[in-house]
Amino acid sequence: MKILIVTGSYPPETCGVGDYTYNLFNCVAARASKWMLYTSRNWKFKSICKTIREIKAFSADVIFMQSPTMGYGWSLVPHIVTAFFSCCTPIKYAVVLHEFTQLSFKARLAASIMLLTANHVVFTNETDRQSAIHYFRRLRKRSSVVKIFSNIQKVPKPKTTDQRRFDLVNFGHIRPGKGIEVFLQAVQEIRSQAIPAQVILVGQVPKGYEPYYEQIAEMCARLSVPIRLNLSDEEVASILNDSKIAYLPFPDGISERRGSFLAAATNSVIVLSNAGRFTYEALRQSVVITSPECAARNIIRILSLPAERQVELQRKSLRFLSEYMPHSWDEIATAYNNIASNLTK
Repeated sequence: MKILIVTGSYPPETCGVGDYTYNLFNCVAARASKWMLYTSRNWKFKSICKTIREIKAFSADVIFMQSPTMGYGWSLVPHIVTAFFSCCTPIKYAVVLHEFTQLSFKARLAASIMLLTANHVVFTNETDRQSAIHYFRRLRKRSSVVKIFSNIQKVPKPKTTDQRRFDLVNFGHIRPGKGIEVFLQAVQEIRSQAIPAQVILVGQVPKGYEPYYEQIAEMCARLSVPIRLNLSDEEVASILNDSKIAYLPFPDGISERRGSFLAAATNSVIVLSNAGRFTYEALRQSVVITSPECAARNIIRILSLPAERQVELQRKSLRFLSEYMPHSWDEIATAYNNIASNLTK
């Protein structure tokens, strides 16, 4: 059985789904199954015939298209390609939809082409799957959930909290909708109380968001918050291993599809965040839930806790990962292989 992964973004391009694809494609289970990869940044309508020919040339039995990616932009070509292969060829075509409920109305309308035509749809969480089924009932039999795994691996030797240099960290893509302004507001409140907290911002700037980054950089300079950009996965893991608290104020609340939360928890960082519609009870119990208004106060409180209490907070997140999330990329690749097997029966 020949499996092809299709993506519009792939490292060194900045894209969370691209990073996910890289880690999945290069794990042991995927390599053992001899997966193939097609990646392109040309998704213009005038090139659609060329794109279809290039994908067909792999002679795959099953195709998994990752969506959405930064590389697709606003193109409808991925949607049309899905419809073509699913409806006009014997190749089984599956779409891995990393977002649904968070898509804009127009993006969700476009995604409906994929949802209606794909032979199978893989969601990364059950909330997205149930929301899509609400609109497209036939998806119940044509869909499944494969949760994500952290793009940042666990360090070999985790530090104890008293060994960690940074009191507070925020990391991820530096663009609107990530709650970075809320994070810096909390830092400002902490600074106003003359508390000498060591703070750091780590991330990448997606193409097109350079002006936004300049605004954030100015805010960080005023607050004496150093910024580390474009680090390797190993370097990010090292900084997380050197951080006590990660404040990740997501606009829609913390959820299991937030890679920055998974990376922080994996490296035993105490996670502080806000709740939202995707924050189910087990997840709520694994982190420290706060509001933006109370964030600075809660950060100061956690930093003042005895070491054993801080360790207890770390273990709550680790326990959540152990009980509710995949344990490796190989586990995810095996789930893909099982879906492919069922599609070709």
